[in-house]
Amino acid sequence: MIIVLANIESTVGDIDALRETIIALEVATRKEPGNISYSFNTQVANPNVIQIVERWETLDALAHHLKTPHVAEFTGTMANYPPKSMVANAYDVAKEVEIPMPS
Repeated sequence: MIIVLANIESTVGDIDALRETIIALEVATRKEPGNISYSFNTQVANPNVIQIVERWETLDALAHHLKTPHVAEFTGTMANYPPKSMVANAYDVAKEVEIPMPS
């Protein structure tokens, strides 16, 4: 499984301006082959930061996703509202394990 974690620092106003494009991207991406989950979230303590959490079956599925029209649309729209910073990392995870919660 491939997990992508990204942080985009922006402004509340710019995030609001991107909201419809983000929603369209989430909806289209969740229908893609190989997508397990995909979501954008704002931090509660800092609403100027968007966190993106993605889970993919394979690296090829992620690579295909990055070439889709909905990603191009998001990237093009985001160019109108350039973020202050953006960091994205992908992780190749061997297996998912249950969290050992205290009883």
